[in-house]
Amino acid sequence: AGLQTIPQEVIEAATIDGAGPWQRFRYVIFPYLKPVTKTLLLLNVIWNFNAFNQFFIMLGSDPGIQTDVPSVLIHRETFQNFHFGLGSAMSLILVILMMIVAAVYLRTLRVNKSMEE
Repeated sequence: AGLQTIPQEVIEAATIDGAGPWQRFRYVIFPYLKPVTKTLLLLNVIWNFNAFNQFFIMLGSDPGIQTDVPSVLIHRETFQNFHFGLGSAMSLILVILMMIVAAVYLRTLRVNKSMEE
């Protein structure tokens, strides 16, 4: 969908000006795809930080340190090790991080919307 937003005239103009395939990608196509890529990256970060069910079901309650994700670690510390204070602090830090990522995402959406107008 992002490639369809690139005006064909711009790509043709770059070709006429002598830009090779790599130069067309680097200087023409990639700048047009930057907002879409940034939005998808931020959504992916939010999705993966909040993915608890998938990891908990596939890996169990003790996946080991190599495959630990924040949500499973918080669950284990809070409900299995009964460190409620530590689990609460970890949850609060995760919420703050997600709020920062969400704010960046919303700002990106506003910038993208203003670029379209």
